[in-house]
Amino acid sequence: MLNIKQWKLRYKIVFHIAVIGALTTFFLVFLFINTQRSIIHKMSQQKAELIGSVIENSIYSYMKAGNIETVQKTLREISSSADIKGIRIINYEGKISHSSESDEIGRMVEPSTLDKMREFLSTKDQSNTIFKMPKSTILGFRKIENRSECFGCHSAQEKINSFLEVDIDHSGAAVLLQKNQIKGIIIALAALTILSFVILRLFEKLINRQN
Repeated sequence: MLNIKQWKLRYKIVFHIAVIGALTTFFLVFLFINTQRSIIHKMSQQKAELIGSVIENSIYSYMKAGNIETVQKTLREISSSADIKGIRIINYEGKISHSSESDEIGRMVEPSTLDKMREFLSTKDQSNTIFKMPKSTILGFRKIENRSECFGCHSAQEKINSFLEVDIDHSGAAVLLQKNQIKGIIIALAALTILSFVILRLFEKLINRQN
């Protein structure tokens, strides 16, 4: 077993610099990665919330004008963006009433989606929007509340008309994050090497004196 006490001063200094540098590098890389990931998630959430707000306001306007058929066209136009995987409007029972994918209309949602909707309703959080983050996507669920504009098609006793689901794909941003991670690690290792060299030079006289 290695006995550090028997090492020469030079090796002791190098060892301690390496340990401290490695810990510092690990901490900085960890902090950098977490910060970048948080930024990506936050931006995707803001985009999903903005899209949800635009669609919700459009729905109310169309209902007020008696032109609810235009909702389908709006969903297709908004979902044409490359990082939007899909947009769906789901009723209380889990049936898809409108979707950016026309062949989904009239179908029931997946059991996992229905569970998320029920969880959203049962939560004590008063927010109109929640987010789920499966793998490289962010799912935003937004309550579409029953307003006076909706009473022509919906009972005034209903509090929630339906749910708006926005699926944002942030895999492109994740790839960019991975590239930045590699750059961050290389920069951290280069900084550690330079720092070690500088410290050794500063202690050179002391090391030579001990030898």
